[in-house]
Amino acid sequence: MYNTLIRTLALSETPHRSIHPFLQMHRHNALLPDSFTFAFVLTGLANCRNLRAGLQLHSQALHHCFCTHVFVGTILISMYGECCDSCSVRKVFEEMPGPNVVTWNAVITAYFKCGDVCGAQGVFGRMPIRNLTSWNVMLASYAKAGELKLARRVYSEMTLKDGVSWSTMIVGFAHHGYFDEAFGFFWELLGEGIMPNEVSLNGVWSACAQAGAFEFRKILHGFMKKAGFLHIILVNNALIDTYSKCGNVAMARLVFENVPMARNIKTWTSMIAGLAIHSGLVDQGCAYFSKMKNMYGIEPVIEHYGCMVDLACSIHGNIELAELVKTRLAEMDPNNSGEKPNEVTKEAQSKLREIMMRLRAKVGYALQVGNVLHDIEEEGKEDSVSKHSEKLAAAFGIVKLPKGRVLKIVKNLRVCGDCHTYMKLISKVYEVEIIVRDRIRFHSFNDGIENGIRKAKKGIGSK
Repeated sequence: MYNTLIRTLALSETPHRSIHPFLQMHRHNALLPDSFTFAFVLTGLANCRNLRAGLQLHSQALHHCFCTHVFVGTILISMYGECCDSCSVRKVFEEMPGPNVVTWNAVITAYFKCGDVCGAQGVFGRMPIRNLTSWNVMLASYAKAGELKLARRVYSEMTLKDGVSWSTMIVGFAHHGYFDEAFGFFWELLGEGIMPNEVSLNGVWSACAQAGAFEFRKILHGFMKKAGFLHIILVNNALIDTYSKCGNVAMARLVFENVPMARNIKTWTSMIAGLAIHSGLVDQGCAYFSKMKNMYGIEPVIEHYGCMVDLACSIHGNIELAELVKTRLAEMDPNNSGEKPNEVTKEAQSKLREIMMRLRAKVGYALQVGNVLHDIEEEGKEDSVSKHSEKLAAAFGIVKLPKGRVLKIVKNLRVCGDCHTYMKLISKVYEVEIIVRDRIRFHSFNDGIENGIRKAKKGIGSK
């Protein structure tokens, strides 16, 4: 009974509570934990990244002689990986008498989660036996880390590939802006006679959205329909999102209205966000927002209120609505209401001040405060715009990245006009290529020019 309860809590939205039944067991001397007990509690601690409790549980596992148990030891490694403790990952692994291939795979994943790419490479090179999962773990980890040349190398060395392998390459290359490569992997998958899964379809569909591949998008939509994928809600959400980003709102609405199953919160978000992109569709966006809440009983989340800001505030200067939305956001997330600056290192803040001064001196840069809707003085508006998160991220990247590396920034809202100008100028003055991924698209800045949607670089990883 205790194991079932612990496992349920470990996999729930409150995994930290999985420790409570374990402590109750500990108080009853007649109830001894087994290997499953420790594995389930460690899974819960991994899911909530509670390193302190994990260390204490590790001590308990030692006391009960379970640390050399392959199942418990493997979960311990995963827990330390989630908590970014690579030293403990290495220690547990080295003390295991007979790790199996699952354990080796867990160590590789843990090292990547800790940011130790070299450590993961070393473990992969020492593996006595590799299965397909081992190769896919390396593939996925390299792709997620942006090490696409290394991902390409691993992919070319694989003697056996499955749908996961192709999906990883499609999604990984599309996510980092290499759209032509993503399309190539998709065609290769079809050429092998393998039916794409919803992950690979969403990956290539995302590439269509970012690259503006209109003709390919039509072919892909027809393929999805013929293959029967339109009954999957995730596929419909991706279709709505992509048509919106490509400017075909009419098609996005057609897909939305013909979704064959119950729409989920992502479906509504994709549709409202799509309307938010296009400044002339305020009424329709507001209508969907109202229908979602009042007719279908789906409570709006922060993303929906962000879309409403885009719809009527930043574009149309509706300050009253902006203040209303701002108040609601503050209620939903008091720690992220836009009133407090992001916590970045003092080094990044210092570099940002240096960049601002240099841009003013060299190219006459002046902050653009027209989109600041708060009712504050001009000086306050300038202070607000100067501390936008993407500016701090760029400053931090210039400090930390070696010369010649591409600076990549991800933002979950639209990039403001001033930040566009800022990125263009620092790309020229500091001679750095910058890629910004906002809520809508990729922006590429190089030598003072914004190239808009970033196309794939030819021959990445090729000889």
